Amino acid sequence: MGKSELLKMVRYLQHRYKTADPFQIAVQLNIQVEYVDIGCEENGCEGHCRYILGQPVIFLSSELKGSDRAYWAMAHELGHILMHKDAPRYYRVTYDSSGRTKAEYEADCFALKLLTLLYAEDYGDLPDTYHDLQCAYGLPELNHQIAL
Repeated sequence: MGKSELLKMVRYLQHRYKTADPFQIAVQLNIQVEYVDIGCEENGCEGHCRYILGQPVIFLSSELKGSDRAYWAMAHELGHILMHKDAPRYYRVTYDSSGRTKAEYEADCFALKLLTLLYAEDYGDLPDTYHDLQCAYGLPELNHQIAL
């Protein structure tokens, strides 16, 4: 998915659901979210999504509950569900450059664009820097470039 299509998708979601908050969008899409012990948090794995009986479920690390960092993981996993629903694989958030896939890159781009719009909702203006988003929503130090 190209940058312009991705931006259109994220803007459409914000318009349709009246928010760019990934948790609120998931509620409106009837996507179940569970906090669980994922067991690989030390390797950067903070979430994954699966389809159970045809319904998407997002699993986030219990270590994220109540933290700003949960926004990044949630937005990333929501990106997988919305962009990769036909892909029959198990996705997880990883940050090591050797394990990156196109799907992970796309989910990162989706999360960045969605959280940029959420920042504008929450703070009344777009962020000046990536660091602003890191402070607000726990975005990681990424080992690759994200399409802005």
